[in-house]
Amino acid sequence: MEPEVLERAFEPFFTTKPVGKGTGLGLSQIFGFIRQCNGEIQIKSVPGKGTDVQIYLPRHHAVSAVQTATPPGKGQMSPRNEAPQARGVSILLVEDDPRVLAQTRAALMELGHQPVCCDHPEQALDALDKHPNIALILTDVLMPGMNGPEMIAALPPRHNSLPVIFISGYAGNVADNRLFDGHKLLRKPYTLNGLAEAIDGALSGSLRLQTGVATG
Repeated sequence: MEPEVLERAFEPFFTTKPVGKGTGLGLSQIFGFIRQCNGEIQIKSVPGKGTDVQIYLPRHHAVSAVQTATPPGKGQMSPRNEAPQARGVSILLVEDDPRVLAQTRAALMELGHQPVCCDHPEQALDALDKHPNIALILTDVLMPGMNGPEMIAALPPRHNSLPVIFISGYAGNVADNRLFDGHKLLRKPYTLNGLAEAIDGALSGSLRLQTGVATG
């Protein structure tokens, strides 16, 4: 790969292929997975010679048979008392670019969430009414007809409690950041791990508000 391509290899949605001819290797998802495992990945590439991808993952230290045989109550947690794993939630995804919509949907599913997709902001209200279990809205900022903040502002009051994450590579060009109304902003390019952290943060903030705990 040429140096300018190598520098962007891990960017979400980056590809050297023309529109409609593919969406790349999905290296951003590989990058996010490895970082979630506390590992590292690097690519060394020389045009005309080849590419070397090096992945470093932490060593696993297995628990001995003696330790696993220790009965509960002897300094060991019973399986019944273990903390349950976090479960995915339904997320409304609003994105007008079909390629970005498909890849973001795949990323959400990889994180264990259930995306409900809209390719136009005018479809958002109908989707929310049809799927009352939606827990979060993930929306692009710049879209035809109305932008993401305008779409959120136009929603009826019954949806005001839903946390929102705006996604944009152009958000820095928006002069009035009050348009985001205190909601989270995830800038492109982002990693799978960055998306997961933004979702967890938005959902946690919503839970604190619902339980009456201050977020300041």
